[in-house]
Amino acid sequence: MMLAAETGLRMADILGMVLNSIDWHRFEITIVQSKTGEPIHLPLMADVGNAIAGYILNARPKSDSPHIFLRTVAPYVRLGSFGNGKNIIGRYLSKAEVPHEAWDGKTFNAFRRNHGTRLVEAEVPLPDAAQMLGQRDIDSPKRYISYNDEKMRACCLDISEHATRKEGLS
Repeated sequence: MMLAAETGLRMADILGMVLNSIDWHRFEITIVQSKTGEPIHLPLMADVGNAIAGYILNARPKSDSPHIFLRTVAPYVRLGSFGNGKNIIGRYLSKAEVPHEAWDGKTFNAFRRNHGTRLVEAEVPLPDAAQMLGQRDIDSPKRYISYNDEKMRACCLDISEHATRKEGLS
């Protein structure tokens, strides 16, 4: 989940990662996106790298599979992307006693939306944010970006010099 939160990667791309997707010397993650077929290069942040290394060294079942994330019961093969995001999020929401209903936004994709919003709040130009989210079309990442009230207020025009009239009041 940390990987999703810090990179905005899709569940299918996270589960499809192989051991050589991570360049530990260049601090970079490189994958070919499952949805677009396009390669993407992302920075490997220290906390994410440490979490992945901790999983590989201490929790990943012993296997010849090149995939990083494996099932916890035999056969130790890669996790399939269908249903796993829902199952993982559902398990954590349940443990935290957080109610969850269909379409309430508490999904794996929330990590992606949050990451997109943080990129824009950090004033990353939209074309760069689109690339970091693995989008070809510059308009595509807009659905992942929440509105920033403070920045929206800065766009408001001052109308104090325009006379207004209250209609319908006696």
